[in-house]
Amino acid sequence: MDPFEARLKFINLLKNLTPSHQSLTRAAAFAMANAELQEDFVNCILESLEATDLNCRANIFSFIDVLVFQAVADKSYDPQTAYPYIAPLLPKMPQCLELVLPAGPNALINLHSTYVTIKNICKLLAWDCSFWNEQYNARLTDADMERIERKAPFENAINQGKGLDGAWQVLLDRKRQGKYERVWLVKHGEFRREPESEPSLRLTKEQILLRIEADRERNKRAKESLWTVDRLEDGISVAEFRKVYDSHGALNDEDLKELDEINATAEDSYLVAQF
Repeated sequence: MDPFEARLKFINLLKNLTPSHQSLTRAAAFAMANAELQEDFVNCILESLEATDLNCRANIFSFIDVLVFQAVADKSYDPQTAYPYIAPLLPKMPQCLELVLPAGPNALINLHSTYVTIKNICKLLAWDCSFWNEQYNARLTDADMERIERKAPFENAINQGKGLDGAWQVLLDRKRQGKYERVWLVKHGEFRREPESEPSLRLTKEQILLRIEADRERNKRAKESLWTVDRLEDGISVAEFRKVYDSHGALNDEDLKELDEINATAEDSYLVAQF
């Protein structure tokens, strides 16, 4: 496959992404198989983010998470040199966040999924984000409260950060915007918004229903990472084995009786006899 065909196929994969693990993994596997085109593919990611709706932008950002995971996990690359896609992708992260979370209020629906994703990316790259994570849950400043009292509109901060620092700054600014507008609503009633600068970002009824299903899938995938255990390639550690071994007693007659009851219940649940 020549570079032009690979680019077209990659753009098509991004356009048709869903939050399912299979869809994200398939696109990431194609990107890894064509790692020599990583610079061009990163540009394709940015172009796709600009050309699609908010739902697809959230899916593409989830794809970046899966791509980083596959790049770091690929044993064929020397970590002392560079993992594929990481070097060209990190400088573009602030720009990605600006597209996934544009300044308009409609984009706040992507806030939580973006927060979970960027935390996972930082974890994969062993990048300490504890400072930014604390700032994410911080309250509004006194200056913000004073502006709300004066009924001043929210002003987005100018982002001067680079890499993951810049991406976190965009995320924190959008989080602050959500808090600002909520407090405004409590104090002054209906929040008067400026006319939407990008009407294409407004979700239709069908897109809202698709978004509900997509968020359900994203939450399910996010919980899967909670079960991940860093384990030796050739088995579990002695300390882990002893902890599991000591937490259970020896098999006795009561255990055997309970197992028989469970097997009988399972057998009755089949429409066709199994034994």
